[in-house]
Parts: sequence; C-alpha cells; structure tokens
Amino acid sequence: MIDVIPTNQKGDSMKNTIAVIGGAIAVTAVVIVLILWAAGIGIFSAHVQAVVAKKTLDSKVTVQVFNANNKIQSQGYFESLNADFHGYLVKIKFQKAVVADDSSSYNKTNLLGLRQQCVDTAQTYNAAALSISSQAFLSADLPPTLDPTPCGN
Repeated sequence: MIDVIPTNQKGDSMKNTIAVIGGAIAVTAVVIVLILWAAGIGIFSAHVQAVVAKKTLDSKVTVQVFNANNKIQSQGYFESLNADFHGYLVKIKFQKAVVADDSSSYNKTNLLGLRQQCVDTAQTYNAAALSISSQAFLSADLPPTLDPTPCGN
C-alpha cells in the first residue's frame, strides 16, 4: 500500500519548514545583535575605565609632585647643588695656587678631579632645573642654570 500525503498536509509541512528556518534566522539575528551590543558595551566600558585610570594617575602624580615634603626636598636639592658648585669653584682656585707652587702629577690630578666634579655638579643642576616637576621648586634667588665654563678656568 502506498502512503499518499494529502495536498493540504504537504503545504502544512512546507509552511512548518519555512517557519522553522525563519525562526532560526530570527534567533541567529537576535544572537548576533546581542553579541555586537555586548562587545560595544565592553569597548565603551574599557574606554571609560582607561579615561578614569588616566585622570586618577594624573591627579596622583600632581599630588605627589606638589607634596609639601617633595617641595622641601627639591628646594634643598637645588640649594645644595648650587652651594657645591660654588664650593668647587673656590677649591679649584686654591688648587690652582697649589699647582703653581708645586706642579707635581699628584697636584695636577687633584685639580683635574675638582674641575670634573664642578662640571658634573653644574650638569646635574641644569638637568634637574629643566625637569618640569622640578622647575616649580627652583627659588627666585637661584640661577635657572649653572654655567660649567668657570670650572675649567
């Protein structure tokens, strides 16, 4: 015996298949939309977190730079370097007089060492004075830079 499906049932079967396919496409579209939406929220959230982190870091750096202890230490550092520089100039002057009386290799080496320390101190002072965070602590009575030329004269 041959099973014959009436025409009405074939149409219903076709409609059911189309409905299932259409439903699957709709569910897939909804899932894709939800994934894209979640990714967009994730990207936006990451951006917001990065902005907040940068602002927090900037404010912490600013607070640290302008901390009262930092100001006192930085001001003292500049004062100390300036005093050392001028101290080396005086020592160089005395050592030149010693070399004039006794031009031994030992005395010449000492003079050379003093000159190198003088130049190094001027370079350290100048590098610190160029730093943006340190410029705020350079008092008005100190020079903006130190010229190392007198160290060699």
